[in-house]
Amino acid sequence: MRVLKAILYGYAGAAVAGVLAALAGTGFDLSYGAIVSSASLSGAAFGVVGFSLPWWQPLIAARSRSRPN
Repeated sequence: MRVLKAILYGYAGAAVAGVLAALAGTGFDLSYGAIVSSASLSGAAFGVVGFSLPWWQPLIAARSRSRPN
């Protein structure tokens, strides 16, 4: 289940970041090449973040529970 969740988060992160970068590039009236390159780079970065999120969440939760106040 964790792998499926990671894949879904990765795709969702890549899609959302790509669309937002494309909308921002269109709003700033950038060239097609600049929009595609920025959307693909941000989509790849946020896809990796989304893919790694299901593995980091339990580790962060365990660490915060064991931390003394």
